[in-house]
Amino acid sequence: MPRHWDIHRLPRIAVNCVFHIHREIGRGLLESAYETVICKVLWQEGSMVERQRGAPLTHREAPK
Repeated sequence: MPRHWDIHRLPRIAVNCVFHIHREIGRGLLESAYETVICKVLWQEGSMVERQRGAPLTHREAPK
């Protein structure tokens, strides 16, 4: 089974990745900066990742 489908290993890989990135980069950056680095590292580790995607959302009948 490809690594990107291994649902038991992926959370551990992701948390480990985030922990190390936070230790190296530090705190205080925008979420998008961390997301960029995390996605790149996970991709290099062989995981199939995708950046956040927009989704249509409505609230009280008004499109946002």
